[in-house]
Amino acid sequence: MERLIIKSLVLLTLVTNWTIGLALCPAGCSCEDERLLVRCHDGNNLDILPITLNPATERLIIKFNAIRIIDSSIQFYSELRMLDLSDNQIYLTEDKIFIYQHRLLQIHLNNNKISNINNNTFKGLVRLETLNLRGNYIMELKNGVFATTPNVEYLNLGQNRIAVIEPEALMGLKNLKT
Repeated sequence: MERLIIKSLVLLTLVTNWTIGLALCPAGCSCEDERLLVRCHDGNNLDILPITLNPATERLIIKFNAIRIIDSSIQFYSELRMLDLSDNQIYLTEDKIFIYQHRLLQIHLNNNKISNINNNTFKGLVRLETLNLRGNYIMELKNGVFATTPNVEYLNLGQNRIAVIEPEALMGLKNLKT
């Protein structure tokens, strides 16, 4: 009888995991599948973006961790509307890394170590409205750096090390308000 109960519990667990798409929430994170929201902050020491979250996640908040690179794992989350990777150790974003994030409206990368952005950094973010890069190490804004983000309304570049702004750096930001 005990063996039958254990087998039934294992089967129930497998069926439950299968029906929710095998999404796994990392320790110390809060994953709300109903609200499509994931929060991992306050020192969970994540050093990479998790790839086991619900792929339908719309809001991903991973703050105060140790993420250093935004890599191809972001492509697992094509439904994202808001991405907050503030207060990490990010120094690199691969070119065209956001190419599948067509729905993304907000990106918060403030208080990281990003020093270089170019016209391929945010390629694919045609619906992006908020781009927060405050408190990084950006030194230069080249012509057309934001040309692939025409709908940005709010752009924060405060507290960077910007020494050079080329004449057409903000070209394409036709909806910029702040």
